[in-house]
Amino acid sequence: MSFLFSLFELDPSARKLFASDIKMHALTMVNMIDCAVGFLGPDMDPLREDLEALGKRHMKYNVQPKDLPTMEKAVVFALEEMMGPKFTREDRRAWEIVFQFMVKAMITGMENK
Repeated sequence: MSFLFSLFELDPSARKLFASDIKMHALTMVNMIDCAVGFLGPDMDPLREDLEALGKRHMKYNVQPKDLPTMEKAVVFALEEMMGPKFTREDRRAWEIVFQFMVKAMITGMENK
């Protein structure tokens, strides 16, 4: 859940997006990231389609495209905090690439209502 605290530090206005059970939101997000990472492979179309649909659903919760890159930064920061020196520059770059793909697909879904 440390990524949510990082998110709230980076963007205090994001707290309003988590009006209900924060623990539930954190668990859902961790599960979504785990699922997305599990789908990484040579055929990214199914994952891209799922992420676009996820972006559309997030519009119902008043999440805006501008909010997603901040979440990316918060999660990468939390990973770095949890792993300490074991979190290498290569690890950081790999996670940034994954999140950039996820954010781009979700924003596409938000923009193609």
